[in-house]
Amino acid sequence: GSTLLIGIIVFIFTIYPPDLIVWINLFAMGGLECAFFCPILFGLYWRRANATGAVLSALCGVTSFILMNTLGISIAGTTPIVPSIIISIAAFVVGSFVGPQTDEGTLTLFFGEKQKGG
Repeated sequence: GSTLLIGIIVFIFTIYPPDLIVWINLFAMGGLECAFFCPILFGLYWRRANATGAVLSALCGVTSFILMNTLGISIAGTTPIVPSIIISIAAFVVGSFVGPQTDEGTLTLFFGEKQKGG
C-alpha cells in the first residue's frame, strides 16, 4: 500500500511539477559540477594532479558556489557555476603543487612511460 501511495504521489508530481524541484535540481547539479569537474578532468589528463589538489578543488569549488548562490553574486552576468569552476581550477593547480607528488610507479601505471623531451 505504501509503495502504491508513493508511486501515485511521484506520478502526480511528474504531471504537475512544483517550481521548487527545478531549483533544487539546478542547485544540486551546479554543486556537483563545481565539486567533480576538475578532479575528473585533471586526474585523467594531468600527470602532476594529486589528492591534495583534488580535495582542495572540490572544497573551494562547492564553497564558492554555495556562497555565490546564497549571496546572489554574479560576475559578468554569468551563473555562479562559471566563477566557481574557475576558482576550483585555481585551487586544483595550487593544491597539486603544494601537495606531495604522485610516485613514478603510479604515474607509469596510469599514464605509461614518461615522454622524453616533454
